[in-house]
Amino acid sequence: IIYNDPAMYPITATLNNVTTSDLIGPEVGFRYDLGGAKFKLWGQTKLALTANNERLRLNGNNIGMVTRQPNFIMSTPGDPQPNRFNDNDRHTHVSEIIEQSFFAEAPVFARFPILRRSSVLSEANFRFGYTLLFIGHVARPSGSINWAGNPSEGLFPTIDVNRTSFWTQNFSFSLNWSY
Repeated sequence: IIYNDPAMYPITATLNNVTTSDLIGPEVGFRYDLGGAKFKLWGQTKLALTANNERLRLNGNNIGMVTRQPNFIMSTPGDPQPNRFNDNDRHTHVSEIIEQSFFAEAPVFARFPILRRSSVLSEANFRFGYTLLFIGHVARPSGSINWAGNPSEGLFPTIDVNRTSFWTQNFSFSLNWSY
């Protein structure tokens, strides 16, 4: 091994980590409405306990201490990528889901002078919505890696499941016509 060999650098390092969660189970919820034809508020709450079937797949090449060239195995014609690695894992456990939505609906376009001239817009209700989705105990790809990296010693990154919560919030805007 030649130290600081210009033919060796730069080294291309890759790491792919894919986590797939299939959530299966019953969901229960309720909806509540307030208002009438001119202005309406409504929302819905959904709760679920689901079986979370997780599949994790990790692969890559040349992950190690890049400041030390002897930490990598030199390639040969028989093995052009001796520093590549892969790991797979599968788990099933329980994950909770909470989804909360709020919506407001009103004939807003009928109030604007120019827009109410259009029969299509004057009869439309404008709907604004907000939804929050929370899923507990989910494996996240970036947090489920054991970053061991010294290929010459047989140390490669592996899957180390670390579950956290996932949440997202969404806003929606739409037009609604009732006939």
